[in-house]
Amino acid sequence: AVEMRDNPALVHVPMAVGSIGMLSTSNYPARRFGVRSAMPGYIAKKLCPELVIVPLNFEKYATVGAEIRQIFAEYDPNFRSLGYDEAGMDCTEYIRQKASEGLEINP
Repeated sequence: AVEMRDNPALVHVPMAVGSIGMLSTSNYPARRFGVRSAMPGYIAKKLCPELVIVPLNFEKYATVGAEIRQIFAEYDPNFRSLGYDEAGMDCTEYIRQKASEGLEINP
């Protein structure tokens, strides 16, 4: 998603992040061809010859991950990070606080 955010031309084309040796993730258009995470890129290219492989950029992902974790902390200061962009969190107190401020909370 970060690569597609930074290059919107990749949104609707089969795209994966990684290398010919190994992919770390793929977008939905690529998955329709059977391209998956932890798949060698050369096999993915056989399944989907038009696949665009974007090299990994761990520094960028770490920066974006930190931004996302900062947002998570606004909702639950005690959230549990499960990766760069995933977390276990309890938003109950946040919702109570917002409701007490008069904001309408719709389920």
